[in-house]
Amino acid sequence: MGLGARVLLTDAEERAALAVSRGLRDRGYRVGGVAGLRPAAVHWSLSCDSRHTAPHPAADPAGFLSALVGLVGAGEYDILIPSSDVAVWVISRNRERLEAHVEVALPRRDVVDSALDKVQLGEVAAGVGLASPPGIVCVGVDQALGAASEIGFPVVLKAPRSFIAAENELRPRAVELVVDESSLVDAVRTTQASLLVQRFVTRPSVISCAGVMGLDSLLAVAVTRWVRRWPPETGAAAFCETITPPPGLVERVEELLGRLGYWGIFELELLDDGSGRLAAIDLNPRPFGWLAVAVDAGANLPAIFCDWLRGTPPPGMVVAAPGRRYRWEDGDLRHVVWQLRRGRLAEAAATMRPHRRVTHPFFRLADPAPLAARAALLAGRLLGPQLVGHSAPLGAETPVREARPGLQERGRGPAENALGHGGARIPGAGDEAHHGAEGEGSRRADEVEAWN
Repeated sequence: MGLGARVLLTDAEERAALAVSRGLRDRGYRVGGVAGLRPAAVHWSLSCDSRHTAPHPAADPAGFLSALVGLVGAGEYDILIPSSDVAVWVISRNRERLEAHVEVALPRRDVVDSALDKVQLGEVAAGVGLASPPGIVCVGVDQALGAASEIGFPVVLKAPRSFIAAENELRPRAVELVVDESSLVDAVRTTQASLLVQRFVTRPSVISCAGVMGLDSLLAVAVTRWVRRWPPETGAAAFCETITPPPGLVERVEELLGRLGYWGIFELELLDDGSGRLAAIDLNPRPFGWLAVAVDAGANLPAIFCDWLRGTPPPGMVVAAPGRRYRWEDGDLRHVVWQLRRGRLAEAAATMRPHRRVTHPFFRLADPAPLAARAALLAGRLLGPQLVGHSAPLGAETPVREARPGLQERGRGPAENALGHGGARIPGAGDEAHHGAEGEGSRRADEVEAWN
């Protein structure tokens, strides 16, 4: 039990952080939330005891770090949990400024680097029978065209780790589905960072295995099968259901994480081609978007993790019960709009169909205010961003071009896409941002470490 231990969460505007906050409060922990966007769902939740603001880690990494140092330096928190890729990166590379005051809930820096490395994930996954789709790391238009020619269109284009260092910001780069040479040139010519060109698997099923990894074994596991994604084809889970883990999956995931040396909360996304073969496509070494349904299905991953950090592991591996559904409110709403715009009335109606035993990331009858905060945040983004300490958007929407029948136009818009943060596409737990490979982009990202 938490027994009043205090946990500080970053990215309090995101659904993953909200799931952590609620799960920890249910176990007796006291929670503080740090937000870089307002209004923040965690701040509006009854599960949150202390509310803090700081510069967003993507827009102002140095300011974000300085704010965290000030917060934990007061000695009021026992554990610090980063809840987005960028926060994980910044905290990991500057942990010496924090860990004298608080337990940083991350493994060693080199382990974090490996967990955020798409190419290394592919190499390790192949060794445990979860080989990723073929991919080639390249820099520049010529190499990208050569890679796509070798792999064959359509391809998926991914940035190193999901963000690229640029001046004093960590600029997110969306996962893009590219269907021809022209759109590939347009997508690549604006960057000199390394990119991963990977084979696109048409309409596979997605299985996601998440849990808590200890030093040498899994402490808890939850597995879902995705029904819908937002955006379609390349996005996060908008609707999914917990399932019984497929035979051998838990053992292979445990071995994969062990080879990486990773411990903590994680989510591993896999493609299922229908033949029983699974392919790892993304590892999120942090809280993740559909975390709330794992908690409701009996696997309170945040509490299990913090209990373990405090020396009280569960007596045996905790497994989430099957048959619990998850619906991301605004993700599914945008899916409906997307279908209606294409005249797909039956598909839109199916998306809106109610279900039993459904968990929502923001809405909870006993804690309704976070949904209002989410709605206010999305509505406010249409008028302009409200980044703490910033007034300009971090990036722009990158459209994916349609080049042949059957591949619909898709957009990766601002932070959680089309109705996101006013043009500021910020990677976070709610965004399920994909990671990239070690390369020039990650060397540039090294330039943001160790601020004074």
